Amino acid sequence: MNDFAGVFGNPVVIQSPPSEIKDGDTVRFPCSLKDGGMEDVVMFWYRQRDGQSPEYISREGKHYGKGFKERFIVEIDDSNNKLSLEIKPAHIEDSGVYYCVVLESTATESTHAAVQYLKII
Repeated sequence: MNDFAGVFGNPVVIQSPPSEIKDGDTVRFPCSLKDGGMEDVVMFWYRQRDGQSPEYISREGKHYGKGFKERFIVEIDDSNNKLSLEIKPAHIEDSGVYYCVVLESTATESTHAAVQYLKII
C-alpha cells in the first residue's frame, strides 16, 4: 500500500514503462498529459522507497526538495504537455517508485498520478 492511495481516480498521465538500469547510468522519465493543457495543471515528482513515505522531488523544475537538486533535473515542455525527470547519475539508493502527480487547478481540484518503478542494479 502506498501513501498515494485514493488519488488515482481516472489518470490523465501517460508515462514510460518500468526501468532497470545500472549504477552510474542516466535515467529519464517522461510524463505527458493525455488530455488538457499544462496551463490548467500543476505537476510534481515524488519518490517512494521501500517501507518509506513519499519524498518530494520537484514542482515543475522550479522548486526542489532537500537533497534532490544536485542530480535530479526536472524539465517542463509546455508545447508537448510533458514534464520529464532525469537522474544523472543514478545510484542504487535511487531505486524505488517514482510518481508523476498532476493537480488540476479547476473547481473540482482533482488529482491524478502515474507510477514509474525504477531498479538500479
